[in-house]
Amino acid sequence: NFCNRILNFFVLLDDKWEALAETIETGKLPSDLQISNEIRHELDSKLKPNLNRAQELRRVGVDHAAALQNGTSDKESSNPKPSLARRIWPTLHTILSSETGTFQIYGEKLRQQYIGQDITIYSPLYAATEGLIGVNPDIRGKTFVLHPQAMFYEFYPIDKTKDDDI
Repeated sequence: NFCNRILNFFVLLDDKWEALAETIETGKLPSDLQISNEIRHELDSKLKPNLNRAQELRRVGVDHAAALQNGTSDKESSNPKPSLARRIWPTLHTILSSETGTFQIYGEKLRQQYIGQDITIYSPLYAATEGLIGVNPDIRGKTFVLHPQAMFYEFYPIDKTKDDDI
């Protein structure tokens, strides 16, 4: 998955926070959710009300909304709190997502607004439209090892100039 999708998830979470808390509290999907009755029935049969978790998420949501209204992140406030992601999922330690190339800006925004610095974004692959270029063996780093069997590579000597027929 790409970091922009993870960021979009958190933006949607902000937008639908109360509906999520209500769903967790009642164990029923929102009536305005546009899904078939068959799917609604199937999902509702698997949901269980959890009042304590709903109240916990509402408190987190109020704190987060206040920080956003003040124009500060939770880390910048006078009483810094763990990131939003850490408060929702206390044991979350890694997000698996591509953060290479142009997706790097989304990873930075995720860290600033939602996940902080203590949750790792592990980007396992470096890929391009043409195919897989490298694999990242370090969960905390961004060092990629060339994957020579993934696609064809052609290397030219450095001493060639643009005037040479390459």
